[in-house]
Amino acid sequence: MSFFMTISGAKINLDGLEPIELLPISEAQDYVRRLEPELSTMDGTPLFFVHDGQSGTSHNFITEAVNAVCSGEGIQGTLFQKLMQRLSTTKHIVRIWYAGRAPDSHLHVKNCDSYEQAMQEFQKLSEVTSNVNIRAKLG
Repeated sequence: MSFFMTISGAKINLDGLEPIELLPISEAQDYVRRLEPELSTMDGTPLFFVHDGQSGTSHNFITEAVNAVCSGEGIQGTLFQKLMQRLSTTKHIVRIWYAGRAPDSHLHVKNCDSYEQAMQEFQKLSEVTSNVNIRAKLG
């Protein structure tokens, strides 16, 4: 099972956040692409899939952040934190979910209204469970 992340809003510059890529949702793997109508209705358009550049998911950079929290290093400086901080000054909706056995994992998210709240929730969920499911309105 893997983490997935989508962003709705204008495409942003990802310089310095390599290997992360923003792909139009229509170019994402089948699982995410099938969710496009539902995610677009809930989060808006344009809608992008945040690809970790390697796995076909968002798993690698989100897992890096979860592991940093769990090991006591903290989230500061991770690719995930840098991406979220960059998005915090723009008007975007971010959705993060762990696609486990439930086909509707993308619907069971904690709603956050700011970068600060999203990062606090991410840290709290990382410490308690590996299922970090968040929807955040940023900017």
